[in-house]
Amino acid sequence: MSGPNETINLLWLEDSEDDVFLFSRKLEEAGMDAEILHVETRAEFSDALETVIWDVILADYDLPGFSPFEALKHLKSKELDIPLIILSGAVKAEDAVTLMRNGAKDFVTKDDISRLLPAINREIEDQKIRKEKLEATAELHVRNAQLADTLETLRAAQADALRLQRIRAVSEMGSGVAHDFNNNLMKLSGLLSHITQRKGQGDFLDDHDKTFSAMTHALEEGKSVMKRIARFYDNNPNLEADDVDLNRAIDETVEEVKKQWLANDIHQSVRIVWQSAEPAMALTHEADFQSALMNIITNAAEAMPFGGEVKLSLDPAPDHRYLIKIADTGVGMSTNEFQRCLEPFFSTKGEFSTGLGLGIADALVQQYGGSLSIHSSRNKGSTVSILLRASKDNGKTAKRNPMPGRAEAPSHILIAEDEVFLGKLLSRFLEKEGHQVEVTTSAAEAIEIFDPERHALVISDRSMPGMTGDELALEIKQRSPDTPFLMVTGFGDIMIARGELPEGVDRILAKPVGQKAIAEAASDLLHLPGGESICLDHRAVDENVLSR
Repeated sequence: MSGPNETINLLWLEDSEDDVFLFSRKLEEAGMDAEILHVETRAEFSDALETVIWDVILADYDLPGFSPFEALKHLKSKELDIPLIILSGAVKAEDAVTLMRNGAKDFVTKDDISRLLPAINREIEDQKIRKEKLEATAELHVRNAQLADTLETLRAAQADALRLQRIRAVSEMGSGVAHDFNNNLMKLSGLLSHITQRKGQGDFLDDHDKTFSAMTHALEEGKSVMKRIARFYDNNPNLEADDVDLNRAIDETVEEVKKQWLANDIHQSVRIVWQSAEPAMALTHEADFQSALMNIITNAAEAMPFGGEVKLSLDPAPDHRYLIKIADTGVGMSTNEFQRCLEPFFSTKGEFSTGLGLGIADALVQQYGGSLSIHSSRNKGSTVSILLRASKDNGKTAKRNPMPGRAEAPSHILIAEDEVFLGKLLSRFLEKEGHQVEVTTSAAEAIEIFDPERHALVISDRSMPGMTGDELALEIKQRSPDTPFLMVTGFGDIMIARGELPEGVDRILAKPVGQKAIAEAASDLLHLPGGESICLDHRAVDENVLSR
């Protein structure tokens, strides 16, 4: 209802000035303060709408030349939300209903003027409510638009931050990888220089075994860096697990770590404490578990520059799991280091580190349904805890079924490798196994040479000029679907981590690869029934290494 000091703007469409005067006096007597404009024609009505914002319109029903229906239509055309009340004499009920359906807010007869003021106040209040709702809706739209702009700005900022984070990560990784590879290359170049200088000297034969062992270890370190990087491309976090004897796996890992430390004359002041526990079979993958464990032990040793102790323990845990703990007496981690220690590429060892030790260990454990946690305090050491699911077959170790196939015999193999030296080296490896080998440096030439009746296996690099190994595999399979195709490539670790197997390729080996690995892969493929593909293989480690 309008307040006592509130003036109402009222437009009155009426052909009788006497009625306007009379009813205006009655409204004033009832307490309504109103500014009233009396109009009679269409033109006056239209002009009035252009000059003033009206609170309410009163209209007679029986007007000469301009009806309330036309007035309502005019309001709609102007999109004006002004309540119109019919104030008239007697009107047929059906006409009143029609007016209401066309937008009139009420119908008051001139004989019942007592209803007029309440009807006016009601419509004014309803109009205010509608106006407030419209304003609130408009404000909500504005705020939603502002919120959308803010969210878009945040998303853009987040994307920029993510890009910067990735750039920093790649930069850190590149620095660390370059450092590690340069170290290994320096070892190799130095050892080769040593061999060259001592060639022909009597004492050269006295230490050549150790020299070649060191060279092989340097290459294995380079391979390890690439495999750890490839792990971060892995999109298959729940791989099928095997039944693994944890005691044996830990025994072997500890012995291998000690052997490496002794061969490289490092961490001699660090003692590893481990004693086999009760039999424990867990669901994981032995090579991956040992790799994770080796990374954790190495990290622990590097946290004890002045010596210390790494203690391993194995115990049953709730929910049919086993708990492996690796505790060290090292320098521990700060709060920031502890919060970031599992991030890819984060390292506490300065800018010249790949930072892939604990991060890759965590990934290796998780992908078989396990979990890894860390407790660390500055100057109080660190403890890494690994939880693995217990085996379901009561200790029966899973074994692979032998692969059905043809009787073993030397075969004719075609190799496509654009690096001449690598092609010759692969050929030499396979010839030592009794195979006959043809080598070409291009995929196009391999297609010309290929004879399904003669060549039992095709081996190819992936990245070659003119035609890729992927394209060559498709072409070979189109000509001879039963001929197995082995891809040996420097992209192998990343392809395997991504689960990428190009069409036509039966198996992938990641460079560097040695004689044992290439011989076993060739043997597997040559013994397959025609057209059957086998799994990817990137775990083959050999003492005779082929590098790309």
